Amino acid sequence: MAGIKCEEFFLEYVKEYKKVKSEKAELQKELEKMNNRVLSPDQHEKMKPVRMNFLDKCREEERLAKKIADSLAKELVG
Repeated sequence: MAGIKCEEFFLEYVKEYKKVKSEKAELQKELEKMNNRVLSPDQHEKMKPVRMNFLDKCREEERLAKKIADSLAKELVG
């Protein structure tokens, strides 16, 4: 029974991880577009929330990857 519950958590983590990874990729594209242009100080400041959101997504992706790895380790150990 524990295996089923662990599998459900694992699948939920994977789903959440894929969502975060996709959101992070979109933010990265936006940052790359902006970096290819010469930005005024005002434009640079307007990009700050996008950069911060990207960094948050990186941290969230890392956290979810750890949860997935931990979940797999628990399942393998039994």
